[in-house]
Amino acid sequence: MQVDLDRVPTSGLNHNPAVLFSESAGRFIVTIDPRNRRDFEKLFEPSTCACIGTVTATPQFEIKGLDQNTIVSVTVGALKAAWKKPFGDLI
Repeated sequence: MQVDLDRVPTSGLNHNPAVLFSESAGRFIVTIDPRNRRDFEKLFEPSTCACIGTVTATPQFEIKGLDQNTIVSVTVGALKAAWKKPFGDLI
């Protein structure tokens, strides 16, 4: 997955951590087939809706910051291992 923070609709947030971790009401992320993008966005008119990234075939999670520099680049395998580690053999 590739995410671009510069494409996140924000109001007055100008720092990467603020965009990543703000708890703005009503904000959520979904994935859709690109062929359905136009129909999906019409469902939310006149609310703000934006495509902030893409799902890729590469097993890499990458986030570009507001200045377009890469601020996160990690494999999906490493993320899964970090998620599973606290649970030990439970999952």
